[in-house]
Amino acid sequence: MTRYELLDRIGVGGMAEIFRGKAVAAGGFEKPVAIKRILPHLSQDKRFVELLIAEAKVLSLLKHRNIVQIFDVGLGDDAQYFLVMEYVDGKDLGAVQRGVEASRRRIPFDLCLHIGAEICEALEHAHSAKAPDGKPMSLVHRDVSPSNILLSRAGEIKLTDFGIAKRAEQEQTGTGGVRGKFAYISPEQARNEHIEPRSDVFAVAVLIWELVTNQRLFSGMGDLEALRAVREAQVRRPSEADSRLTPELDALLMAALSRDPKRRPTAGQFGAQLQSMRYSLEHTVGDPATELAKIIDDAEQIQRQSESGGFDSSDQTEATVIRLRTADAFSLRDKDGQGFSAARQVIDRFEEEETRLAQLSGDQLKMLRAAEHTRDSAELHSPPQRNKRPTDEPTVARAALDSIEPLQVFDGEEATRLVAPTSRRTPAPERVRPRAATQPPPLPLPGLPNVPSLRSRLPTPPAVESTDEYAPGTVHNRNPGQAGPPGPGPQISPPLRPNLQQPMQ
Repeated sequence: MTRYELLDRIGVGGMAEIFRGKAVAAGGFEKPVAIKRILPHLSQDKRFVELLIAEAKVLSLLKHRNIVQIFDVGLGDDAQYFLVMEYVDGKDLGAVQRGVEASRRRIPFDLCLHIGAEICEALEHAHSAKAPDGKPMSLVHRDVSPSNILLSRAGEIKLTDFGIAKRAEQEQTGTGGVRGKFAYISPEQARNEHIEPRSDVFAVAVLIWELVTNQRLFSGMGDLEALRAVREAQVRRPSEADSRLTPELDALLMAALSRDPKRRPTAGQFGAQLQSMRYSLEHTVGDPATELAKIIDDAEQIQRQSESGGFDSSDQTEATVIRLRTADAFSLRDKDGQGFSAARQVIDRFEEEETRLAQLSGDQLKMLRAAEHTRDSAELHSPPQRNKRPTDEPTVARAALDSIEPLQVFDGEEATRLVAPTSRRTPAPERVRPRAATQPPPLPLPGLPNVPSLRSRLPTPPAVESTDEYAPGTVHNRNPGQAGPPGPGPQISPPLRPNLQQPMQ
């Protein structure tokens, strides 16, 4: 087990808390690290943990100066999972942008080109990296956004948060098959189409467009509007936002922002073009590391002034010590690429599940195409329509009884009608329902004289004949051939009912 110390919390998200910490080894050796403590509900999710370990296994193979390294992943002594990564002393690009906007400044033009070129180098390495078996891994970041680009005081520019765990977290938001922030995804991502390495190039071009113009391209829009604009690649030329920008920059960025991925350059080609343009400038700010350190300090000062009621790391008097047991799948030595292959199978299985989920959200995309004049992003989360069966009856919403207009008339043929409550309903007159017309003919009982019909004596004519002994039933003649004229029966007064207790004669 490896011993780590959590010094102070530097961030929190939907997936984990992020701490600045250090790894403590034998002999007093210490190394600064960034530690993500996975939130408890995700640590108990076996599927998420499996993806987290598989992602760490794959991404640990990426060794590049512009990519944040992964050192360890495993279960702590508090039954929570931890991800140990390289610590970058600085700020993310999103915080730097907000600081620059708040101070009404802008990042120098040559530094913008330098940041874009460094990001492209990281992506080119991920896109072309090979697995232990020699096959290309073809890793696509999918979420190249300001919050995932770290700038250090030493002048380093690093890309972080590749892959599965971040996307598994985003499933909690209900964004369906579209993954990544809407303002920084490619048109094919917005259309739930096949993703390729050039999809990341589009995102980098969006970042460079915003840095050099000091304006927002898609991130200033609502979710639905931004998604529609990205799908159609509706992009202004940089010179239209800032007339001081050159046509050469327009051509460079508009090619990378092409709607067709095949017309975009690769990450390596785009980075080389940005670097070449930077070297051709007559005036620069000098050392990029020095300028980055100044910008980071300014952003940090503005952030401290704007924060209130947040987490104060100065309240911690001592470090929290954790002991981490490295996951077996991560620590297992890769013999002939078997460990990598197993991790890749986990990732591929997750990708297939995502594809199926994206297909289920097709109704949402149809709604998006039809909603040309709608700006409500909640339409993206509408549930799919259930197929109506032929036997389904329409459900019609009707107004409450008190709100019915006096002149409203209901059709008498309507199958379902609104009726008044029982307390306000006029009682209908009771009626004697006649028996069915299929009653058998009356038959006399043996030894019992026939009685005259009561039809002419009763106020409401019943459907059957009755006698005084068996009223209101029917006297049946079981021998129709011997039936004669009915004999005299008992005299029954109209207001009185027959005596049912009279013995048979």
